[in-house]
Amino acid sequence: MLDKLAKEIHSVNGNNGFWDMEESVLDKMKTQQGFFKGAEIEAVQNAFKCQRLLLIISEVIEAMDTIRDPNNSEDTFDEELADILIRTLDVSRGYDIYLQDEVEKKLDKNKSRPPLHNKKF
Repeated sequence: MLDKLAKEIHSVNGNNGFWDMEESVLDKMKTQQGFFKGAEIEAVQNAFKCQRLLLIISEVIEAMDTIRDPNNSEDTFDEELADILIRTLDVSRGYDIYLQDEVEKKLDKNKSRPPLHNKKF
């Protein structure tokens, strides 16, 4: 279910240009044979991944802001949670990560962990 949704989200976001810059830059780097080393290409890929993670964080902050400012009628907590999931699923599909399997594995792991995972909260 998650992977099907991720595929649709990634398609929509791809059509809306959210992956164009990354694809363009990396394609140009890869075609410059001998000029860019593998480690340099990997560093650029990682920078784009970090940018995508920051966009997820920005959605988390927007969700928190709906709690902090209840007079903000523009965004709702529910909508911002959806944005977090949309960005996360887009990233997973963009980097060929199948979250359905990963979530199921993580859930199984969490079932055997202690309360609060031995943390205060």
